Amino acid sequence: MIDSHRIGAFIPQTFHLVNNYSKSARTLVIFGTYKVSNQYWLKISQQSKLPIYGWWVKYLFFWNKFLPSSEKFIADYGSYNNVFDKAKTKLDFTKFIDADFDTKTLGESWLKSYGWTHGEPFVCLMVRDSNYLNTFLPPKGIKNWNYNNYRDSDVNTYISAISWLIDQGYWVIRMGKAMKNRVNFQHDKFIDYSFINNQTDALDIWLFSKANFTISTGVGPDIVTPLCSNPILYINAIPINQAASFFKSIWVPKKLKWDNGKPFAINDYLNLSYSDSSKYAFNNIKIIDLSPIEILSFVQEFLSIYNNDFKLSEIELKEQFSFWQLFYSYEKNSKYSHLKHPKAFISPKWLENNRDY
Repeated sequence: MIDSHRIGAFIPQTFHLVNNYSKSARTLVIFGTYKVSNQYWLKISQQSKLPIYGWWVKYLFFWNKFLPSSEKFIADYGSYNNVFDKAKTKLDFTKFIDADFDTKTLGESWLKSYGWTHGEPFVCLMVRDSNYLNTFLPPKGIKNWNYNNYRDSDVNTYISAISWLIDQGYWVIRMGKAMKNRVNFQHDKFIDYSFINNQTDALDIWLFSKANFTISTGVGPDIVTPLCSNPILYINAIPINQAASFFKSIWVPKKLKWDNGKPFAINDYLNLSYSDSSKYAFNNIKIIDLSPIEILSFVQEFLSIYNNDFKLSEIELKEQFSFWQLFYSYEKNSKYSHLKHPKAFISPKWLENNRDY
């Protein structure tokens, strides 16, 4: 079964399968989906000749368990993280989307309706809150999504960065299908896509695919941008062991401190990389979002590196090398070391600020 209910898994998983699936005259291969998070992505995946069917396939998986040697009927296509392994990826993801002329026309017409002129640069901004999961995948019984709250941020702390990017000539599009709060900011070159009435699944994909770069806290649909070979600034993003090492990116985590106020050392960030809010609380760890001034500073750093084609100084490169050596020394990270992108960085400014801890 394809994990289609969460777009952050659905997109790279299907793209990985498209690259690794080959039709055989002697074997029938089918993939199933359920609670599809983006119908447009399902459509273009099916157009790629990937044999994707609906929810009923889960019953085949269920009954297959009762067959002798049932494991031989389940194909293993490996980890979809390998979608970032250029040596094994046969398809150009950008061409994959551009082949749909109707969506290209839709996207450009939509932007022009707000005053955008062809060729003007634009940025997608994706700041996570809890509203999407509670709206589209409401919790059942005692289960809830609160364990994910450590990933949330206040979108209004990004206003200074939005304003500065507009001053640099960029349009900024705040993304998200269902967000909790509007951005308290208005400008002709700012679009709060989360609160407009003409959202479409196709636009969700197309905008991320065409953005010059994306700024994100680490949320599912932002995966489209790197698959289209454009960079991401991850900011207020934890845990750091999930830092995007597979593609061109810069990662800036939230601040973590002990209850006594002592800041985390870099080893602490790597060793105590939890994916559950309760574990931070249990271990007396305070999670502190970056301030508006800090966010602006890291966005300015990112744009400077972006405009310099992701070239760092010799000192900065040495610090990056030391960090990633430490990063991959942890067993849970080491299995993906062969996929390290040469221009995947931890923020040089963040490393400098945390050098003494």
